[in-house]
Amino acid sequence: MIATVDQGSLEENRIVYCLNRTPLLCCATAAIALVGKLYASVTGKPVAAWIGQQSLGNCVIQLCGIPVEAIRWLFSGNVQRPNVIVRGVAPPEPARPSALAVPPNLPNPEPSAMPAAPSVAESAAPSVAESAVLPVAAPADASLRAAAPRLQTPFELYQELVADNFRSGEREFIVPQRRVCGPGGASMHTVEMSEHAIFIPENKIKFKHPMRFLRLSPFVSSITEEDKEFYLSVSDTDAMWHPMLANFENQTLHAIGLTQNGRHVILQQGVKSCVPTCVGMLVLDHGGIPNYQAMINVNLANVDDAIAWVRNAGLTPLVTILANRESAEEPLLKAISENGSGVLAIDDQVIGGHVIVLDEVCLQSRSAIIRDSFHGWSLTIDLETLLSWIGHRAYFLQIRSESTSGRN
Repeated sequence: MIATVDQGSLEENRIVYCLNRTPLLCCATAAIALVGKLYASVTGKPVAAWIGQQSLGNCVIQLCGIPVEAIRWLFSGNVQRPNVIVRGVAPPEPARPSALAVPPNLPNPEPSAMPAAPSVAESAAPSVAESAVLPVAAPADASLRAAAPRLQTPFELYQELVADNFRSGEREFIVPQRRVCGPGGASMHTVEMSEHAIFIPENKIKFKHPMRFLRLSPFVSSITEEDKEFYLSVSDTDAMWHPMLANFENQTLHAIGLTQNGRHVILQQGVKSCVPTCVGMLVLDHGGIPNYQAMINVNLANVDDAIAWVRNAGLTPLVTILANRESAEEPLLKAISENGSGVLAIDDQVIGGHVIVLDEVCLQSRSAIIRDSFHGWSLTIDLETLLSWIGHRAYFLQIRSESTSGRN
């Protein structure tokens, strides 16, 4: 069945939201910061890593929901603060890339039309010509190492990455590689586990859709004196700053991508922020501005939260409830044919409860096109793999298409 669902009860999430912002939490965070500063000054060890290993600090982080990035910021000033608004533009038919809303002093290049993406059946087996033309993205650490002379400091490399984010011009399309999502509001233990988690193994993937990373990432902040001091302090510690810069490039700078047919792909900025991230993809597709802060700070969310984020973007949510996996094909096909892509709640054996964006289902080729925020890419997979993830009464959240807005 398809129905417009009210926002519903969010009391539990509201309570957690309030607790996370009380003066008591601020005092606790300040106390942790003070202890960390003293510890770092005496031992010279990285403070954020030390806190993650201590039972008391880890309990405070997990019980109070203190974002890991906020903890890191207390010691380095390197938290990523959204300061650029990225607005999606609802693509016409055929779909086109979006334009970015940028600060007045920054150029706003007009996006060029891109060739239409292949259908599900066509995309399952890329041609030899496609493989020869599309460059495969090299691992970020390799590209950084090749571009960095030994006398160049980590701060200079960091400056180059940030400056590239604010340049005009479009990046080339690449075949994206598997990436690791950001830490967000999860505990250190959860972050460490997620770094080794693989959602959708290679043998389940039929095709990886090329995409280009957009500039003006909303998760890149302006450089501060604290940033400079921090990167200069680790100039001689290659083992520390090198992976850190690679993560910044992969997770923060290249957070938002665009497929060849104009669909937005966002890498979630928190281990458990898949819901606001996938909702954000749909909002960008429909020309709205998503809640970027939620993509960083939210630690688990439900369908009521997702509905609220759609409404806050000025759009109309629609929810289809799937009774079970055996009967899911028909309602999914009907919903997609009427209102396009949607956020599908799933359950995976490796990463547990998760959501993805489902774009297409093809019964003839028994395949589906999805967008996954956990690794930040668009894939064609077997339909049986998709159906195996659907549990009892899973939800499929869409945004009402303008062409159907007058029907009900």
